[in-house]
Amino acid sequence: MKAYFSRKPMTIGEVKTNAEWAMEKRQEPVEVTPIAFVPLTPAQYAAFCKAPLKDWDFLAPYADQSGFTKDGADCVIIECEDQPSIALALEGFTYGRYVGWLV
Repeated sequence: MKAYFSRKPMTIGEVKTNAEWAMEKRQEPVEVTPIAFVPLTPAQYAAFCKAPLKDWDFLAPYADQSGFTKDGADCVIIECEDQPSIALALEGFTYGRYVGWLV
């Protein structure tokens, strides 16, 4: 599993746009190691996508376990039916500090 990451994005649209640019420029994506898969309801997913910089209670259990390593990123993967999964490297925080578009 690999992803293109954006630091502190305002929306998920920004993450997708940045990933498309990186793919166009043939940049190498980051290797992702999932530490947890967190299922969200459609309403939760939509809210997160609109405001990833908000603090999210559902991320608190993983804040100190998720981040970048020498080999890639240990990430929380948020999932929602019929939506793209999103990788989060939290680096000790409970908001989308580094948000990855999975490829």
